[in-house]
Amino acid sequence: MSMLKRFTPLLILAGGFATAFVIANGKPAPEPKAVAAAAVPSVDILSLQPQTSIITLQSEGTLTAKRDIDLVAEVSGRIVSVMPAFADGASVSAETMLLQIDPADYETEVVRAKARLADAEQALALEKGRARQAKREWRDLGSREANDLFLRKPQLKAMEAAVAAAEADLRKAELNLQRTRIHAPFNGRLYNLQANLGQYVSPGTPVASIFDASVGEIALPLSERQLRLLALPLAADGPVDVEVKAHFGNKTLTRQASLVRSGARLDSDTRQLAAMVEIDQPFSGPDALLAGQFVEVSLPSKALDNVAIIPQAALHPRDTLWLLDEDNRLTIQQVEVLQASGDKVAIQLPDDQPLRLVTSYLANPVPGMALLPRLPQSAQTASQQL
Repeated sequence: MSMLKRFTPLLILAGGFATAFVIANGKPAPEPKAVAAAAVPSVDILSLQPQTSIITLQSEGTLTAKRDIDLVAEVSGRIVSVMPAFADGASVSAETMLLQIDPADYETEVVRAKARLADAEQALALEKGRARQAKREWRDLGSREANDLFLRKPQLKAMEAAVAAAEADLRKAELNLQRTRIHAPFNGRLYNLQANLGQYVSPGTPVASIFDASVGEIALPLSERQLRLLALPLAADGPVDVEVKAHFGNKTLTRQASLVRSGARLDSDTRQLAAMVEIDQPFSGPDALLAGQFVEVSLPSKALDNVAIIPQAALHPRDTLWLLDEDNRLTIQQVEVLQASGDKVAIQLPDDQPLRLVTSYLANPVPGMALLPRLPQSAQTASQQL
């Protein structure tokens, strides 16, 4: 009996192991679950048909007058008269008198110059008489040769030179008298007035600035990329029509202008080339612009091959597109961006083959992934207008 008690725990433990083994090996294996197929993303498609196009490029610049100069005094003196036209912002015609410098000293100099000229002319007349007398004496002497000094030729030349110098002095005196009246050199508008009644001025003293109101000029900085796309006028080519826009608050003024020439070399710092746009009568009329105003200029490109216009949202980082191939699988292609305007972008493709552009968002785009187009390829077509 004591032996049975001793082995009872061992028998119980062995029985537990046996029961666990039967339970573990007798449980039926679980049936395998069916793996659901991954859903193919549905995407919107835009049909692209690259073609030869002229796109509109944008640049910006400041409108200035083609001619803009400082008016300066050419003689010294006190300003004794200021004309009503001499006002900041005033429009003046060519030869309009603006200021009068005291002419008294210059009038006196004209009188003196006339007197010196009269003296020189009298001396010349006397010398001509002496020369004729010398010639008669030479003939009376019967000498076959007479030197220039005997015939008073050097004296005659000196008197003639004195008359010429006196005439030059008179012209200079009259010119200085004329210069006491400061006129507008051309039709334009005055600004930056720096002189007034009673002020003393010297030659070279600025009195005002004036710009020619008939022609405006805009210097456009163009990048090397824009230069490649534009048909810039060369010396023998005609101007290119462009459009100029200026903003006054919520109002936009549009004027027609001409791209007339380009610079001779790139700026070494900015690597840009200046192109010059001219606009007729920019500062007059109902659509008048302001000198110094910042404007936008729209320039037509030359004819470009394989161009397409796409939505801005369809252009992805590194200038890439998501395209759908003939097997409805994703391809990612890099393109050249020509111009962006608003929500559209002009791009240039490698060739003129039609493409299907994916316009839907993909969280994890992987080249080769299957896609399901929602619309047939011809259902949507990209616009060719930028």
